[in-house]
Amino acid sequence: MIAASLTAAAKLPPTQSAYLEGCGGCHGIDGRSYAPKVPDIAGQAGFYLCTQAGRRYIARLPNVDFAHLDAQQLASVMNYVVFTLGGGSAPAGAPPFTAAEMAAARAETIDSPDLMRVRAGIIAGILKTCPAARGLLAYGAP
Repeated sequence: MIAASLTAAAKLPPTQSAYLEGCGGCHGIDGRSYAPKVPDIAGQAGFYLCTQAGRRYIARLPNVDFAHLDAQQLASVMNYVVFTLGGGSAPAGAPPFTAAEMAAARAETIDSPDLMRVRAGIIAGILKTCPAARGLLAYGAP
């Protein structure tokens, strides 16, 4: 009986499984992490779609870029992150990521040694468009 329950519980949709394998260890099973050290994405990830710069930023992050997924799988994971885990934080009408967009993003990974500085500039722009995104500031806070 217990073995059957464990087997049933382990079956996840491929996109959610890919998220858990590649992202969940740091960002948490449900997108909740220890925000001062790792960005929370639950209820917030969609805010990155408030600006084109934010959208490009999350698609170009090193761990996204180097994920062991093809472009379509990666687009599906990104859409799961921003539209499902993001819990309504994406602006109305924001288009989903496409395989072509993710393939293009992989061609231009963020190569700055100061990713926190790059992120701070992106967040400043997002806050001008989406003031409700203030929770994005928790990452890196003392």
